[in-house]
Amino acid sequence: MKNKKSPKVSGKTKKSKSSKTSIKFLVAFLLGLFGASILFSLVKGYWPVAIAKASSFTASVVALFLDSFGMAAESRAQSVNLDGYSFRVIDQCLGAYEIFIFLAGVMAYPTDYRKKVWGIILGIPFLYSINVARLMVLGAVGTWSPQTSAFMHLYLWQIIIFLTVILACVLWIKVVVQPGEKRY
Repeated sequence: MKNKKSPKVSGKTKKSKSSKTSIKFLVAFLLGLFGASILFSLVKGYWPVAIAKASSFTASVVALFLDSFGMAAESRAQSVNLDGYSFRVIDQCLGAYEIFIFLAGVMAYPTDYRKKVWGIILGIPFLYSINVARLMVLGAVGTWSPQTSAFMHLYLWQIIIFLTVILACVLWIKVVVQPGEKRY
């Protein structure tokens, strides 16, 4: 009778599988960012009208919400005009870059495509809404203190948006991808 030995499961084997998964994720994530960057550059270069329409739409949404909060706001083309203060919504103000980072993370994460589709369906409107809120706050603060608005635009909101993208990814993983796991 032969002595059958069960295969050893060592920490090294588990660690190497985890490392391979992490490397696969990182490569897929970076390729996704690279692809999105090229695609967005092509859209900006060959279809600037699409970017202008997206900017105008976003400016209209921001002005509509500001107006509904009692601030006399209007949009003209890609600009939002408030009482003595105006700003232009350019391609960097659309939230597209943040959405691309989120999408690259969702698409690179090792899970089935149904969960990825849910991530896209829930994540894009969430990040766009946060971006509209960002523009609203910047516009409102700009009417009261343009210097403070510049600081918020260049520093504070960059950090907030970065953390929001991370939060969106973590929420998607915890709520959609791994909903039944115990949380501490």
